[in-house]
Amino acid sequence: MGIWIRNNAANYLRAHKELLANAGKWAGASLADIMRTLGNTVVGVLLFLGQFVLFAVVTVYLLKDYDHIVASAHALVPPRYRVKTAEIAAKIDLQLKSFLRGQFLVCCCLGTMYCIGFFISGVPFALTLGLFGGAASFVPFLGLALTILPSVLLTLVDHGLDWHIVGVAATFGIAQFLEGNVLTPRIVGSQVGLGPVWVILAVMVFGTLFGFPGLLMAVPSAAILKVLVTEALEYYRKSPVFETAPPGGSGL
Repeated sequence: MGIWIRNNAANYLRAHKELLANAGKWAGASLADIMRTLGNTVVGVLLFLGQFVLFAVVTVYLLKDYDHIVASAHALVPPRYRVKTAEIAAKIDLQLKSFLRGQFLVCCCLGTMYCIGFFISGVPFALTLGLFGGAASFVPFLGLALTILPSVLLTLVDHGLDWHIVGVAATFGIAQFLEGNVLTPRIVGSQVGLGPVWVILAVMVFGTLFGFPGLLMAVPSAAILKVLVTEALEYYRKSPVFETAPPGGSGL
C-alpha cells in the first residue's frame, strides 16, 4: 500500500509539475501583495496618528497663548480700522462656534446610528467601531473612509457572506443619506451657510494642499473665507466705484 501511494504520488507530481509550480508562484505573489498592502496600511495609520498628535499638540499651545496672540494682533491693526476689524473677527468667531456646535451634533448622531446599525448587524466591536466612526466624522467623509473597511472585514470573518453584510451596507447607506441630506444641511449648513458642494470642494482642496491638518481646517477655513468675501462684496457695493453713475447717462 505504501509503495503504491509513493508511486502514484510521484507520477502525479511529474504529470502536474507545471501546474504545481504555477500555483506556488501565484501563492507567493499573492502573499507578497497581501503583506505589501498590510505594510502600507500600517504605515498609513501610523502617519495619520503622528500627524493627529502633532496637530493636537500645536493646537494646545496655540490655545494656551490665544489671548496674547489676539492682543498682539489687535495692536498691529491701525486705530482707524480696529472697529471694523473687530466686527469682522466677531463674525468669524460666530461662524466657527456655529460650525463646532453643529459638527459635534452631527458626529453624535452618526456615532449613534453606527452603533445601533452595527449592533443589529452583528458586527464585532460594534460599540468601539461606532464611536470611532462618529468621532472621525468631525472631518467630513473621514469617518466613513476609516470605518467601512474594518466593519466589513470583521463581519465577513465572524459571519461569512450573508445578511449581516447587507445590514452593514444598509447602516452606512442610511447614515450617509441622512448626514448628507438632513443632518449636515440643517445643523451645519444652516448655521455656517455652506452648501454640500462647497463643503466637498473645501475638503478636496485643503486636503490636497495641506494633508490631514487641511482636512481638519477645510470647513472652518471655508467659513472664514465666506465671511471675508461677504465683507468684501459689501464694501464694494458701498464704494464709489459701484454707486457712482457713469457720466452722460445711467449705464447699461
